[in-house]
Formats: sequence, structure tokens, C-alpha cells
Amino acid sequence: MEPDALVSLVHLHTPFRVRSHRLLLDGWDNVVLLANGSHVFRFTRRPDVTGQLRKEAQLLPVLLRRLTLRVPVPEYTWTSGPLPHFMGYRLIPGEQLRASHLGDSGSRVASSLALFLTQLQGVPLGEAGDLVPRHTGSDWRCLYLVLREEAQRLIAPRLSSAAASDLLWDLDAYLEDPANFRFGPRLIHRDLSSDHILHDSATGSLTGVIDWGDACAGDPAFDLTGLLSDYGTSFAEAVAAAKGDPPEYLGRAAFYARIVGVHQVLHGLDVGDGAHVGAGLRRLETVYA
Repeated sequence: MEPDALVSLVHLHTPFRVRSHRLLLDGWDNVVLLANGSHVFRFTRRPDVTGQLRKEAQLLPVLLRRLTLRVPVPEYTWTSGPLPHFMGYRLIPGEQLRASHLGDSGSRVASSLALFLTQLQGVPLGEAGDLVPRHTGSDWRCLYLVLREEAQRLIAPRLSSAAASDLLWDLDAYLEDPANFRFGPRLIHRDLSSDHILHDSATGSLTGVIDWGDACAGDPAFDLTGLLSDYGTSFAEAVAAAKGDPPEYLGRAAFYARIVGVHQVLHGLDVGDGAHVGAGLRRLETVYA
């Protein structure tokens, strides 16, 4: 997708006029442009990504009313006709929060994220819209039964025998413990990581959370996963403590973090990205060495 052709789509379907633009991302799911230095436009590459965009367009106005941290606010959305479809929203200032940025502000950031998660998981599911998937504990287990089957069929043959055996054992142990599925579904971001948490580098304060395409109602422990992977155990523990999560949340988050490579491999196979597949396999070999 050429940026100039994408700009023409914006002009055709919205009153917004692009005077300048810069490519922010040319990814497998989306192409993202910054227009006029003020607005972000995301263009979808596949129908399933358009489905995520429609969900975001429905959910984000609800989150705007419920959350203290900023989220993208859709101003322009076009999801009919041929691909690519797109959504445009005003740029949220800030840069991605990496572990190296925490420094002395770590405890303050942990408290801010605990408040964010409390607010998010307190959103009544009836307000979230009919495009947000809802998973009871039983539904959630079914998702991981399918994942286990795909791991055995598509991933285990690509791993060393030791890593494959340990991965499948880990999945089985998770599936066989009924306590892992005794939760009330809560609204979760489902990809809360350093890529999607923004902060002000001058003040250390959080400025927003982006990329809500994976949001669903499910295991409230899940949103600790990216925090655990990207910022470490102590930080994730601080967030969980400030939020008042039960101890088992961190245990489940640790499991979800161990199998991130499974999702990487399956996504890579789905979109034909060999580099993504290789990265996921290397991650699994490291985790299950």
C-alpha cells in the first residue's frame, strides 16, 4: 500500500485533508500514517483486522468515559467496500514505555497502571458493545484446548524434542487445573505491553494506552502478562499488589508469558511471515530449554 494512495482514500471518504504525512508502520496487519503531525490513520491489510478495527471503533468511546488514561478516540472510520479500511484519531502524545524508562518513577507508574486496570476491569460488559468477545472460564479453557492442539500439530514438530515435550506438558498442566478457569470475565486489553503503553519522557507520567484490537472479556490475570515479560517480576508484582489481585493472578500471567512464542509462531504461519515464525520458535526454545 503506497502512502499517497492511502491519503487519497482519506480524502475520498472523510472531510479530513492531509497536508503532510509520514509512514509510522508498514506491518503485516496495518499500515499506519501520521497526518499533519496531529492525526494517526491505521489502514487494515486483512478482513480480520478490519473486524478488530470495527470493535475498537465501538469500544473506544466507552473507554474514553471510563478511563483516566487516554485512549485513541476515533474521529474518522471507513469499513465498507474493498480493503484497505481505516480509522483516524488524534495522536496521543508520548513515547513507548520501555523498562529502561522506569528508573525512579517505577512505583508511580505501577500505581498508575493498577488504577488503569482497575478502571478497565470495572467497565460493565453491557457497555462494551456487541463486538467485544466474551469468554467465561469454560469458554476460555476451550480457547486453550484449541491452542494446545495447534501447538502439538504445528509447533512441536519444529522444536527440539525436549522443548516440545516441556511446552506440551506446560499447556496440559494449565488445562488440567480447574482453578485456572474460576474467574468472572472482565474487560481486558489482551496485549498490554511496552509497545502499547505511552509515557511522557520528561515527567515519567503515563499518557495513554493504544492498540485495542485484541480486547475482550476474559481472564483478568491476562493483562499482567506483558508487564511481567517487558518490565520484570518485581514491577508486575507491584502492579498486582496495588490493584489488590489475588496471588494466583501472577502465576497464570507467568504461564501466559511463557507461551507468547506459541502465538508468535501461529500468527507467522497464518500471515506467511517466516521471520515471525523463527522468532517465536527461538523464544520457545529459550523458555523451555
